[in-house]
Amino acid sequence: MDHNRENTQYLTGDDIWTLQNLKKALHRVRDQQSMDLDLCIFIDALDEHNGPPEFIAEFLKYITKPRNSRTRMKILFSSRPWDAFKDAFPNCPGFQIHEHTDNDIRELCTHVINNECPGSQELFQLVEEIVKRAKGVFLWVKLVLQDLSKTAAAAPPGSSSEALSSELRIALQNLPEDLVEYYSNIVERIPQSFRREAFCLLEVVAKGDEIYLADVPKILCCLNFTRFSEMRQILEDLDERTPEHWATLLRTYTGGLIEIHKPPEHKLQLLHQTTVDFVQLPEFKNIVLRSGAHAISDNGHTFLVKLTLLKIPGEENGSYGRRYELWRRAKCSEETTGRSLYSFFSDGPIFRSLGLYSKCSPPRLSPSNSDSGSPLQLAFQAHPRVFIEDAVQSDPSIISRSMNYCALFVFDAISHGQVTYEEAVQMIDFLTAHDFPFENHA
Repeated sequence: MDHNRENTQYLTGDDIWTLQNLKKALHRVRDQQSMDLDLCIFIDALDEHNGPPEFIAEFLKYITKPRNSRTRMKILFSSRPWDAFKDAFPNCPGFQIHEHTDNDIRELCTHVINNECPGSQELFQLVEEIVKRAKGVFLWVKLVLQDLSKTAAAAPPGSSSEALSSELRIALQNLPEDLVEYYSNIVERIPQSFRREAFCLLEVVAKGDEIYLADVPKILCCLNFTRFSEMRQILEDLDERTPEHWATLLRTYTGGLIEIHKPPEHKLQLLHQTTVDFVQLPEFKNIVLRSGAHAISDNGHTFLVKLTLLKIPGEENGSYGRRYELWRRAKCSEETTGRSLYSFFSDGPIFRSLGLYSKCSPPRLSPSNSDSGSPLQLAFQAHPRVFIEDAVQSDPSIISRSMNYCALFVFDAISHGQVTYEEAVQMIDFLTAHDFPFENHA
């Protein structure tokens, strides 16, 4: 038994359950001929799939397509009523789940409204109105109850029950039913003096992969991190306070639109998929920053470049991965802002400052090379086109200098799968057009 348990633990380890292995396992179960098998798969929130909805819809149709197999497969999925899913499954049975959640929302209201909280009796009187307006959206109910509870707590001492009930009812009527409008409402309550911090934090969490509470002080530093040469001073001046302090500051700056997962990691994520959609709106920047929007040209990808830089000095391993992450984000930044980060990087030796020499670096690149580690060399790992063009325009001789190993970085990027062959060919063509001395790097 112990051996079987260990074997099962091995087979279910994180290194085994790659996406490719999961696909193989699913296809084997679907196509098996060993036994009669009825399989029902439950998938929640197709609309939160990180990709085109048409892709996941086609995948579901493919795996449930009738075939010569002893497996009968059915899938029950949930999603917002997007046209892509309605068009893909027009004849499949379904139902509107919000038409069957009234009792669950009443229970949620009862659970959240504490008898000992100010105005609890007046809040209970509004439960049926909340249920009616909720349309099955539990997040909306949660936000409404938070706002109404704050209103009740702020009522003047000695207020009559009738006066408080009237105030709460008016407050409820003024709250928008649409979540995007609700998020805009929340942003409007954030003091104008905190809007830059709100924009930065929301953008980073929306576009980042693994963002934690401990990253908050460094994220906020990115707002005033304008030149690479400032990095050392920024790290020396970094504000070190308790997690509780940063959690409070995070709520103040973002109005609760960012959640903190439980310890020990304290991972950050946006409140809901609809919050992600809100942050990705074209008008999001103007909603948050108003007239100050023109003063900030950075976005989440730009801030993530700077955050990655600030995190590298504290890491003993993984410099190669961080280096590629740096330029992948730089490429995303210029694709979404139309501006390169060349001016930001142009005033410092990146390799020496960050200690990015490693056994993974191109073999002839070393700290002894007087011109090695320039921003342009590193840029050839991810092909940020505008960055490269800006570098050459600023210094036409940068490519031809004898110790500039741009070509090695291109080949290095191909070998690690960091650029496509098409991108690699474009970069080699670019070097050729600018008389890069390939004969010196044979």
